[in-house]
Amino acid sequence: FTDTVHSPVRIIFQGKMQAYRGLDKLILAFKHIKGGVLTMSGYGPLAERLESLVRAENLSDRVTFTGRYDPAESTALLSSHDIGVITYEGMIPNNTFSSPNKLFEYAMSGLAVAASDLPFLSEVVDGNDMGALIGEITPERIADTLNVMITDTERLKTLKKNARAAGAEKFGWKE
Repeated sequence: FTDTVHSPVRIIFQGKMQAYRGLDKLILAFKHIKGGVLTMSGYGPLAERLESLVRAENLSDRVTFTGRYDPAESTALLSSHDIGVITYEGMIPNNTFSSPNKLFEYAMSGLAVAASDLPFLSEVVDGNDMGALIGEITPERIADTLNVMITDTERLKTLKKNARAAGAEKFGWKE
């Protein structure tokens, strides 16, 4: 883990690209984000549609796709980023009450987290001062949240440090 912030700030979504995860809105947010780039790492039924959206909106210089990733290489990929995003839409109970693995993987890799304001996510993110909550999942709100994180480099460093500490002290396996 390093106490650095990349320029541009590197933002990542890692996981299955499926409905109710707000991924189209996350991509469209990059029309309004300055100083950040997005990596979409994973696969799923929406992957091709999301790649088409990036091309249609001329965002290929700011949004890239890695495809399916090897879980053994997940930490290395994540640790080369600054912010991990979870833009789940609370339309279904599975999202509203979820505790996604990516939240803990982001923390253990030292990423600040921008997450939906859903019960468990807000408890972990706010409770550990490791990121920012996105209110309504719209491109504008996602962009607003990420732009605040991107522009305050010192605060972003603190959020990353806090995430890494929580990952090491609270979310990892203990012998």
